[in-house]
Amino acid sequence: MLVKLSTTLTLLFFYLAGFCQSVSIASPDEVCLNEVVSLQANTSGGVSSYSWNLGDNTTSTQKNPSHSYKIVGAKTVTLEVSFNDGTKLTDTKTITVHDLPKADFDLVNSSFCFNSQDVCLNDKSTMGSTTTGYATRLVLWGDGAQSISNSPASNIRTCYSSYPKPSNVPYRIAVEVKNDKGCEDKWGKDISILGDYVPRFKYRRKAATCDEQEVCFTNDSSTQNSNISSFEWDFGDGTAGNSTTWKALCHKYTVNGIYRATLRVTLKNGCVSTYSRVFSIKTYDFEVNPTLFDSVQCYPKGFTASHSPVPGATYSWQLFSKDTVFLSNLGFGMVQELQVPCPGDYLVKLAIRVGECSKQSRFFSIKSRGVFADFIILNRDQCPDVDTVYAVNTSKWHPEADVTYEWSFSDTTSPQNCVGWETNCNYDDDLNSRHLYGGFGCFEIKLIATDKVSGCVSELTDTASVVNPVDLFYIHELNRPCYGSKIEYGVSFTANNVCNGRFSICLDSLADDKTFSPLSGTIYSDVADSNGWVTVGLASEFGDEKVYTAPDTAAYYLDPSNRCLDTVWFHHWFQLHPEPVPEFSLSSDTTCLPITYQIDYTGDESERLIYYSHRWSEDLDWIYDTTSGKDLKSLTHTFYKEGLNTIEVVIEDTFGCYSNVLYKQSLGFQNEFVSISIICAGMEIQFIDNIKYFFDTTSWWRDTSNLEQISWDFDDGRGFVTKGSLPSYKFNKTGIYQVRMASVDKSGCADTAYGTVNVGNVIANMEDNSEDYLCDQIIQFFDSSYFSFQNSGDRIKSYYWDFGDNTKESYLKNPFHYYSKNGSFIVTLAVETDAGCKDTAQIPIYLKGPEPYFDILFDTVGCVPFTAEFKSNSKLVSSYNWYMGDDQNTLISSSNDTSFSFTYNKPGTYYIRLEGSDSFFNALAGNTYTCSAVFPDTASGDTLQRVVVLPIPQADFRFVEPVCVGQEVVFTPMSDSIYKSHRWRIRDGYAVTNGDYNFTFEKTGTYNIEYTPTYEPEGPYQRACFDTASYTVDVREVRAAFSARSEGICNDYIFTDSSLNATSYLWDFGQLSSGKKNTSVSKDTRHSYKQGNGTFTVSLIVQDEYGCFDTAFLDIESEFYKELNLYNVFTPNGDGFNDDFRMEVVNQSYFRLDIFNRYGELVFRTNDPNESWNGKLNNQENELPASTYFYIVDYQFNCDNKRRKAEGIVELIRP
Repeated sequence: MLVKLSTTLTLLFFYLAGFCQSVSIASPDEVCLNEVVSLQANTSGGVSSYSWNLGDNTTSTQKNPSHSYKIVGAKTVTLEVSFNDGTKLTDTKTITVHDLPKADFDLVNSSFCFNSQDVCLNDKSTMGSTTTGYATRLVLWGDGAQSISNSPASNIRTCYSSYPKPSNVPYRIAVEVKNDKGCEDKWGKDISILGDYVPRFKYRRKAATCDEQEVCFTNDSSTQNSNISSFEWDFGDGTAGNSTTWKALCHKYTVNGIYRATLRVTLKNGCVSTYSRVFSIKTYDFEVNPTLFDSVQCYPKGFTASHSPVPGATYSWQLFSKDTVFLSNLGFGMVQELQVPCPGDYLVKLAIRVGECSKQSRFFSIKSRGVFADFIILNRDQCPDVDTVYAVNTSKWHPEADVTYEWSFSDTTSPQNCVGWETNCNYDDDLNSRHLYGGFGCFEIKLIATDKVSGCVSELTDTASVVNPVDLFYIHELNRPCYGSKIEYGVSFTANNVCNGRFSICLDSLADDKTFSPLSGTIYSDVADSNGWVTVGLASEFGDEKVYTAPDTAAYYLDPSNRCLDTVWFHHWFQLHPEPVPEFSLSSDTTCLPITYQIDYTGDESERLIYYSHRWSEDLDWIYDTTSGKDLKSLTHTFYKEGLNTIEVVIEDTFGCYSNVLYKQSLGFQNEFVSISIICAGMEIQFIDNIKYFFDTTSWWRDTSNLEQISWDFDDGRGFVTKGSLPSYKFNKTGIYQVRMASVDKSGCADTAYGTVNVGNVIANMEDNSEDYLCDQIIQFFDSSYFSFQNSGDRIKSYYWDFGDNTKESYLKNPFHYYSKNGSFIVTLAVETDAGCKDTAQIPIYLKGPEPYFDILFDTVGCVPFTAEFKSNSKLVSSYNWYMGDDQNTLISSSNDTSFSFTYNKPGTYYIRLEGSDSFFNALAGNTYTCSAVFPDTASGDTLQRVVVLPIPQADFRFVEPVCVGQEVVFTPMSDSIYKSHRWRIRDGYAVTNGDYNFTFEKTGTYNIEYTPTYEPEGPYQRACFDTASYTVDVREVRAAFSARSEGICNDYIFTDSSLNATSYLWDFGQLSSGKKNTSVSKDTRHSYKQGNGTFTVSLIVQDEYGCFDTAFLDIESEFYKELNLYNVFTPNGDGFNDDFRMEVVNQSYFRLDIFNRYGELVFRTNDPNESWNGKLNNQENELPASTYFYIVDYQFNCDNKRRKAEGIVELIRP
């Protein structure tokens, strides 16, 4: 508000009637629009009256009036004071009224979503018409934080993004702007910081192919919940996103580059959250262009091929036939020697694979010229009874080759200077060859194949043998002459000058039942001879029972005697020695740490030992020593640290045989415990012991029946009084406690573990704000909480302020708060520390300001229209505004604390508010505050003040006019459905119904119908408001009457009306068959029933000019002959009964009867219906014979114009 500089303008001092009389006005020189100004009359002398002119056509006779200016500008205030002696003095003063600023802000381009919050105020405020100076702007963001600017005009946008959390309760932003005249205005807005969503995903790039790389995304956000409106995956490559797959999906990228994939989640509240991951895409862009250095080679020379380096690639050189049938892989090198299986023409292709990308080159042709020499030997190994050795040529050659062959058999006993197998020469040039060896031994057979076209040569050597097993010589070799399981031990066996054959061995004849097994090297784990000597048996086999007779694998016979066998035994062939026995003793000086261990050799083999090594733990180095004779030292080592140790000693003898011994020693035990180290006073915590032997996972100390024991000292002066595992202890006092756990193992060794527990407490406190607060004031609260005992590492982690006015809480340490109303409030501060210590403090504060209050006198519920009485009981209020809550938003303003009444003319519930205002001077700030308050204030718990005006349910009824004498009238209620009972009054008669009222008037006349419905009160008010309705009814009468008489032979009747008051007529003659002629609307009428026979009811409905009607009835008897009576037989025998044939018809206007015999001859005709046929021709001549006759009759009645015909037969019967 405006800073009020109080000045006093002093008038002249008048000295009247012998003493001093004076008048002066005390007030601010400058005020703000609508500010309540206190004017003070300073006088000396006896005053009889005061007369103020406040400069805006407002006057007052109070000594010290208060006034609020509604128009800006300079106001001249005049005070005229009348003194007791009749003297009058006047003083004037000018008060300048400044315009108020207009606080105006918007939140355009703000983000209210929690994760991306950026709440920005855009300042559009104006400073009023009397100044343009913008002094200060103070923003309270609603969570205790504030922003203040002393040059707001240069910074019209201010933002905040530190709201602590989303909340269903809105944050109230309050802004106070002040111009350079001290006038202020406030602006407020409730905002909600919206709950947000944190999307997350991970990705995995699959191996790239040549053209694409697939990336798979796995959404590891929290579960897709109902708050999500939509989501979309943006893969960052310009392709369409995906908004249907939530959990996992894959996408293929076809262009190399850096991509940003984004998951965008839109919530139903409009918040949009995104999460992106950046990754590179690298597909493999390379071409396969191998280099082949030579395309033609002599077999078996390879072809050298290569390819330039492709990072990360694997190579596959593939061989194909000329017709592109895949044959084999030739190699996998970047530079590769390509070796084909045999001479020929081939295709070669290179396949390069990088990741999932595989590309192939075109085919390259290669030519492997020449020949591949190859053969098989039949009768390869033979016994002394020699058979011919056959060499079967299996060579392969290029299709263009012309091959020659050279065989040699390395047989010195055969002729050397000839060629040909026929003379058993050592050489041959045939395709296949054969040879008969003359001696014993291992012989080489060589084939040299030469392609005369290309000059390419290929050769192959193989062996054949002729052996006498008894001539074989065997040798053995020893690695170390020891038996056991060490890999350094072992014996190998070989036979000399043998290239074929089959061998087996009996390793130790004393150890088994002479079992032979295939010959190989072996390790002896044991020997049977006590001195280590080993007797070995070796068996050999040569020859084959399959004997070939030609260079053809199918040309053979079987001869079991063609095999030769031999077994040789080598007694005590070699000696193996046992490993030394590692006999040691391990002793210690105690069972508890520190422990000194000593190792002593206790065996009797010291003289054969030459090597001695040991180590005291697997993590220590080996200690090597040599020894001779009995010079074996004792080994000692002291262990100071608990743990599991492996002690190992190795000894070796003169033969190289060795052995070792291991001692696994658990030294001490693991002795530790865990607990919470920082706690609050009064908190009980559990201590978890973790004690075990190093070689055992069993918790022996957890079982009280075992020898192991635990004791606890919680540093409370009682020592180790708590026994057992997993104890809990409550620390009631603050301090630092050294907790000890003493443990004893099964051997009685003890150890103590230590732990520190810091016990503290926090005391919530806030600085004493003892100043006098005024309404409309912004207050900053200061935390002064402290620790009763400062825990090591503990700190206050959270603050919670409740300002007591049902507004948003704050989590700041020293928050600001704007109280929009005055009154008493309880401010609460709750603090919590990292250790979980909590405390709460409260202080009361009081904001001085208007306290409007009123009562509603008498009744607050009534029927419309309803007049309510109000009485104000306000405090500190100088201006009153009554808001009556009606549709016209009626405002009643007053400067007096008064009672008044107000009438509500419509049903409804009306909520009444009283706004009270006044101005207060804050001496500390030097400001005058104009404050207002409203009663009732529901936010403070006030009860709403309301007036309930009940509607009067509409009463009405209806009936159908006209109303006629003798006719029942139905009176139907058309009232509000709340009415349940209906009271009716017609002249002196009463009736009560639950619905319609049926009444019949017996006389004409004018009647007044009075209708009064009622209902039982219901609902919360138990009030009944009734309505009535009445109508005037004119009752009229009409009476129907008529007479009838017959006329003529066609049933004609004449009807004569004799009704009363009738103006319209409707006749119904009761003969529906007459169609439209059945009715008439004439007053008098006639009707012909013609052929109608029987009783007909004639009715006459008459109506008067008002619509009353009546009906009269009369029965008419009508006789008319029926149609012809037709007969079909007669007997003209003169007996007087049925002697003739006739037609019975009356009222005819035309008649003719014709009768024919069976031949169609006319035998009788008459036009007189009274003339009958007597059975004679024309009734006169001879009698006609008995027979069947045919008749035709034509006729017409007088009463209709229709010509009729009837046909039939008649039997004439004679006796």
